[in-house]
Amino acid sequence: MPKLFLAILTIHFFISSQHLSTAQDIDIDFALSGVFNDENGDGLAQAGETILFTATITNTGTQTLDSIEVFDINNFGSPDPKFIFGSKGPIYNLQVNMIDSTTYVCLYALSIYDILNGKVSYAARADVDYIDSGGSFPIPKTLHFHESVEVNYSSAAATPSNPMIETTEGDVYINEAKNGVILKSPSGNCFRVRVEDNGTLRSEPINCP
Repeated sequence: MPKLFLAILTIHFFISSQHLSTAQDIDIDFALSGVFNDENGDGLAQAGETILFTATITNTGTQTLDSIEVFDINNFGSPDPKFIFGSKGPIYNLQVNMIDSTTYVCLYALSIYDILNGKVSYAARADVDYIDSGGSFPIPKTLHFHESVEVNYSSAAATPSNPMIETTEGDVYINEAKNGVILKSPSGNCFRVRVEDNGTLRSEPINCP
């Protein structure tokens, strides 16, 4: 019996420490933005350059929001998943009409796939936790809000002038690459990548051209 009393006391403390609301009290304005950083100023995007993603959340409801989390949602089945806000947040104690645009801010480094695609599309979900007092007993619930953003940029790989290189809808075809393809990593190191006849990829470090 003492253990049961302790469990009831713990649940009561958790609920009483939250703001009691109904679904009609809870609402947010959820916006995503992405800004490409042309770090070398050449007007073209290269792998390793970045996009600054920001999630802006405004409490447009009538109650203080105790906990808001933003999740990446476009990673399942994607050939190039985007992990943007996984290590950020949550937002706590967001008062009515207050705006938070600093908790979920993250730099994303462009990949080779992004360069070939000529754009980055990103989607996220904001979860708002609250205690619903509309029924017989207060119950913890979560509301979900979805948003997406697309960032476009120009890249040399997207408009190649070399007839040996062809691109279409994000795919690239190199019809003559006997020695391989030289790629530069985000840290500035260069590697020669080539494919063997059995489909195996081989990579070796080289001096950057």
